Amino acid sequence: MKPKLFRRKNGYWYVRLSETKSVSLKTRDKKQAEADFRDLKKKLDDKKIVALSRAKRIRLSEFEQEYIEGTEDLPRRTLDMAAGTIKNDKLAFKKFREFCGDLPLFLIRRNHIDDFKEKARAKGHSESYINILLRPLRAAFNAAIECGYMAENPFQKKNRRDKVLFNTGKKHPKALRLPELKKMLAVLDERTKKATAALIFEQDNYRMRVLEEQAASTRDFSIFLVFAFYSGLRRSELVRLSWPDIDIENGVIYVRFQSYANPTKDREERTVPLVRPLRAVMEGMEKKDIGPVFWRWRSPDTLSRLFHEVAAAAGIKDKTLHSTRHGFGVASVMKGVHTRSIQEAMGHSDISMTEKYMEIVKEELCADYEKFNDEGAL
Repeated sequence: MKPKLFRRKNGYWYVRLSETKSVSLKTRDKKQAEADFRDLKKKLDDKKIVALSRAKRIRLSEFEQEYIEGTEDLPRRTLDMAAGTIKNDKLAFKKFREFCGDLPLFLIRRNHIDDFKEKARAKGHSESYINILLRPLRAAFNAAIECGYMAENPFQKKNRRDKVLFNTGKKHPKALRLPELKKMLAVLDERTKKATAALIFEQDNYRMRVLEEQAASTRDFSIFLVFAFYSGLRRSELVRLSWPDIDIENGVIYVRFQSYANPTKDREERTVPLVRPLRAVMEGMEKKDIGPVFWRWRSPDTLSRLFHEVAAAAGIKDKTLHSTRHGFGVASVMKGVHTRSIQEAMGHSDISMTEKYMEIVKEELCADYEKFNDEGAL
């Protein structure tokens, strides 16, 4: 969009540079504002000429570095971005270069995207996974337009028929349910008992230490699963959770956002209620003043692998560690918790994400009442 001069209610004049970005001219005088606006437009036009010149040379890999690391023209605000967002962006760029090459940015067209989608499918990637890669690329190329590197976004659809993303249909989140959680806990409890029983007859000191570690590890993972299910925290949030974040006296958990660029700089993001099941499971934990709550696991990927292994042993399919978070959402709806409260506890930026859990419960309720339509139901 073209820069536009406008005045706000406070009397100061501003220039709208894009739909999301405006700058203040720091004056209430209209003539001064108009003169400053003309100067600013000239500077922007000169900057676009330079950008277009650079656009002829900049390749996808160079743009990726600028976009992710952040520059004056492409402010990524990495201090306010989650590490997962950066990780997804890097993966999307990597896959696109892998299938289409390190192309000059201004040459990328819709046919390259179609080629990328076909090659990704040929490699065995699902349409849902390809959509996950396309979304961050679409956002990145919107930034390229604002910077003046491109005139239009090839990842953006032009009309209803011109779809860039695959139509995978309306799918509900896969929520882990309480009976499934109990099955997984039963598997872990059985393993703990076996390791503890084997200790009685073990004579070798090394083997005894191994069995003790196995028993302690499986017991701790049981606590972790309960904590994940009844808190609704993301796996990265669970890994970062430290003892000072848990306020037992006030019954809340403080979830802190960790900076990707500066891991030592945290800020409070939201609070999650410390419900009764969490209080109960914490009674069996060794409480400390400092340090991570789940100190055994520092990698979210390790926890995901453990979840898949235990879920398979419990006969549970198509569920991931993130399903515990969805399970919290569904359970909250079934308990009658207000939608806004669920949104705040789970940290959803858009309430439509929270409403998906209401849709799941509603569909299940309707399915249950279908039994009245059976012959001889009454």
